[in-house]
Amino acid sequence: AYGGLVLLEIAEVADAPEAPWSRLAAQLGGGNVPSLDDALAAIVAADRAAEAEAGVAARAAVPAITASPARDRDIRLADGRRLAYAEWGDPKGTPVLLLHGMPGSRLLCPDEQATRAAGVRLIAPDRPGYGRSEPRPGRAVIDGADDLGELIERLRLPPVAIVGWSSGGPYALASAVRIPELVSSVGVIAGDAPPDDVPGFWAEATPELRELVAAVRTDPATARARVAARLSWYAADPGSIVDGALRDADSPEAALLALPPVAEALRAMFVEGARQGVAGFVDDWIATVRPWGFALESIDRDVSLWWGDADRLTTREHTDRLASTLPRAKLTIYPGEGHNIALTHWAEILGALLAGGAAIDSAGARPGG
Repeated sequence: AYGGLVLLEIAEVADAPEAPWSRLAAQLGGGNVPSLDDALAAIVAADRAAEAEAGVAARAAVPAITASPARDRDIRLADGRRLAYAEWGDPKGTPVLLLHGMPGSRLLCPDEQATRAAGVRLIAPDRPGYGRSEPRPGRAVIDGADDLGELIERLRLPPVAIVGWSSGGPYALASAVRIPELVSSVGVIAGDAPPDDVPGFWAEATPELRELVAAVRTDPATARARVAARLSWYAADPGSIVDGALRDADSPEAALLALPPVAEALRAMFVEGARQGVAGFVDDWIATVRPWGFALESIDRDVSLWWGDADRLTTREHTDRLASTLPRAKLTIYPGEGHNIALTHWAEILGALLAGGAAIDSAGARPGG
């Protein structure tokens, strides 16, 4: 009731079939409450939590997502920079590299139980400037493969499966070009195509964005400060990415993100990504809008693509461009799902990556092998 008014004074609510009014009336039964708004909010919050549990459980078990690595280490690269990486799963298992999005960090395993069950040694590195990996200003997308190649060789790994989630996708593709002999299979989860390759992309961008991109391409070192100012919100409150998504009740991610373990792990991943401020985010952003250093058509390798058709971050146009331009792409679409399909389909994704590597081995066609 409002201001202590008895709910019976609006008794018609008790007969209304609509939730949450009918439930509120039944719950109060004529009693007093300090605030009807608060009572309604509590019921709605409880309903959303229950729907989240039921919604995810209906598709599969709640993902065993974690931001707490089994092993958290770093190496010194040939140029002296530190590269940090986290691990989960069987230390003697089949190696899979997971490349985080923009922004992001090494601190995320989409499903620890599925990783162990697949017999995988999951290795997630920080890109330069994120987490504990030292920056590399001026890097291009293709350059990211160099760090991954050093990591693979320093860990004495056999050729590995590499999968990029979101803006990690371009770096997985770059690896297929730069270090094909070290890569057994390639996957991209909800990833973008080069902006210049997507028809109409720049035409739909704001004039401000087009002008900034032009400045970045003309003089990236000078324009870097402008990009840093544009992205400064991330250093100030990295967890706001998750908090904003939680406030969007209509998001296809709402049920999943309402699960506390999911929200907490994603928040920890983003917070770690901002350990050095916006350094990694800025260099990622610049690398993404500049030429990537390779053409999609040049990737002579099977590439598995996964995308949810309710994704609000990665558009259909980008997905179609990847699927139509990569010579040997296989696209899987999940109806009604959004950007976090890595969490809900991790076992399936790992299975495809491992099968791709096994197929190359059995055919004796591993490049450079």
